[in-house]
Amino acid sequence: MSDPWFESKVAEEYGALKPQADALRDLFNNTPGATAQRLLSTVTATDDSDDSDDSDDSDWRLWNLLFDAAADFPGKHQTITDLFLVLRGTARPSLESAQNIQAKDSGEDETELMQRADQLMRRFPMDWRDRHDRLWAWHDGPRREREGEETSPGQQLINFTAFSAQLLEKVPEIEHLVFAFFDIRETREADWDESYGEASGRGKFNIELSAAAQWILHAGPVIYKVDNNMIADAWGKGLACETKLWKGSPGFSPDRWILWKDRFGAALQVDGLGDDAKSWASKAQEAMNYIEAKGTCNPGLLEGRHD
Repeated sequence: MSDPWFESKVAEEYGALKPQADALRDLFNNTPGATAQRLLSTVTATDDSDDSDDSDDSDWRLWNLLFDAAADFPGKHQTITDLFLVLRGTARPSLESAQNIQAKDSGEDETELMQRADQLMRRFPMDWRDRHDRLWAWHDGPRREREGEETSPGQQLINFTAFSAQLLEKVPEIEHLVFAFFDIRETREADWDESYGEASGRGKFNIELSAAAQWILHAGPVIYKVDNNMIADAWGKGLACETKLWKGSPGFSPDRWILWKDRFGAALQVDGLGDDAKSWASKAQEAMNYIEAKGTCNPGLLEGRHD
């Protein structure tokens, strides 16, 4: 992660606060707990009962910075995931095996530290969804040419999905579980001719297939064993939508898993499938077979990727 990248994040309109960028840059020479404390110190604690100042967006800027890093630097996903777990554990210290910042170590008042962390975590679902939806909507756009940003929008989608899947593997009850379902359904149950048949759609198909594979490769066991009751009732209508290839029960199911596995295999026969997308589809199909047999991810399938 280069200095120009961090400088660009601070310089852009509504960009990260400089102390946030500085703390994240130092993360890789520090512990997640120490970095989390520094990042939380940049979040302005607000009182929900006090609407005198609703203009502070320090928490939103922080999530944007972390999502940018996840989208641009896949080799840092584990480190950013560890940081997320510390922030979450600080907000909810009663969680089993919660990792958190101890007030005695940070020098901060414990209640204020928890309040800031809780405020940050309450923002997470909507900020995560906003980034997810924007990447899926704009991933086939042109590469950005600003200094320090060399990752194409398509690759950012793939990277961000891989990061999101790693969070899901660590925290199965996390709010974006339902989007794993939507992303895989939209790509693996799509009609090729209708959705991607035009020449201009081939690049789109390569990117979306690769992104959908990340959910399987990083969080496949969670998806394989998921109970639809884990998903909020508000998503019921979305889960129940039928597709051309699926008329069965709503949501996740063993039969639907088999359909998705077969569809990853069928994608390998599609004309115009790029080498990277072909590799991701093949690995996803192999991972699904491994999960069925062993119940866990096959780490060997990710060796040499996301460096």
